[in-house]
Amino acid sequence: MRRLNLISLGQGDPETRGHWNRKELLIDGVLLQEHLKRATKAPVELVSPLGWVGSDDERHYLRQLLLMEKSELPSGRQVLLVCPLCASLGCGCISARIEVNEGRIYWSEIGYENDYEAESLILYGFMSFAFDLNEYEAALTGRPGGARSHVGSVRGSADELGLRCAGAGMTWPNEWSPIGAAEGAGRFDAELKRELAREHPLHDLRVAAIGRRFDRDEVLFQVLDGGTRVAEVHLTWSRKREPPPWPLSRVYETWTAWAMDAAEPES
Repeated sequence: MRRLNLISLGQGDPETRGHWNRKELLIDGVLLQEHLKRATKAPVELVSPLGWVGSDDERHYLRQLLLMEKSELPSGRQVLLVCPLCASLGCGCISARIEVNEGRIYWSEIGYENDYEAESLILYGFMSFAFDLNEYEAALTGRPGGARSHVGSVRGSADELGLRCAGAGMTWPNEWSPIGAAEGAGRFDAELKRELAREHPLHDLRVAAIGRRFDRDEVLFQVLDGGTRVAEVHLTWSRKREPPPWPLSRVYETWTAWAMDAAEPES
């Protein structure tokens, strides 16, 4: 089995150009730039945008690393390091392909590219990293325990299958709370099953209700496939099959991705 790497945030090299208060990505306690330098035998002057770009840009950067937003790069890859003076992708950046699989998150095909030339990508094909998804999310969001921890008060079919419930032991967004055993969570599962037409994207997925929003009819379901996905669903409570796209739904790769989206101010 492949050894997992450990990601953390730390102080940048004060001799590198750019803002002194930035937060850098460390892999196994070593700056990402140092890993790249060792692999390419060349200095790397690009830096993390954390801690010095505007709050909206920093949030966008984090959401990309958590696979919550698409990249603006032509390749669709996620940005790791940027220009230390302006953070413009036109100056070039270090990027990677980031994927989630079976409780792990992988950085692969790390390379250099810009945002205006589709053929600008230069891959460092000999470098990749693998992280525990819980530890990865905890390091980037500052939430101890990551997006998933041991099953606490959250219950449902996920417990019966011996799976860890997404969001257990975590602080839920405003208006949301986990579904406890006393609430009869099976009624949410049953209602969803009644409403789903065969053409609905959730029809063939096995799910279990784990959270609800009390001021609306939104319910959060965990996808019971051994992965990390959750689905937010707006139930109609019609007690009958609905024509797609009803009940309205959105699937997220992780509980943390959903929680950050749910915490966004409503327009």
